[in-house]
Amino acid sequence: MFFAAEDFLRLRDRLAARHCHAPLLPGVMPLTTEKVLHKAIELAGVDAPPKLAGELLRYSDNPRALRAAGIDAAVRLGERLLREGVPALHFYTLNNASTTRAVVEALRLGRAVSREPAALT
Repeated sequence: MFFAAEDFLRLRDRLAARHCHAPLLPGVMPLTTEKVLHKAIELAGVDAPPKLAGELLRYSDNPRALRAAGIDAAVRLGERLLREGVPALHFYTLNNASTTRAVVEALRLGRAVSREPAALT
């Protein structure tokens, strides 16, 4: 778990320098509520960067704006990682497919995520 692309990229580069070429996929968690932000901080074991926390928490009294800011931050993170050659992204959905769908669509990753569950065959 990480908040800044640089943290993941440093890890990737340190592993490559040690000739470790195991797949390493960054996990992206859209931070769309204060509760999700605090849970991410707990899981990461580090504070969110002040700039990111401030960007999100300035909307603590406006849930829709906080959600939009969280999606935007996740899109910026994903764009940076993909520009740096990361082959894929893993999304922590927290049972909120619409948020993940918004990030995936904004990143133009493959075809749009289906809104309907896949049929069981």
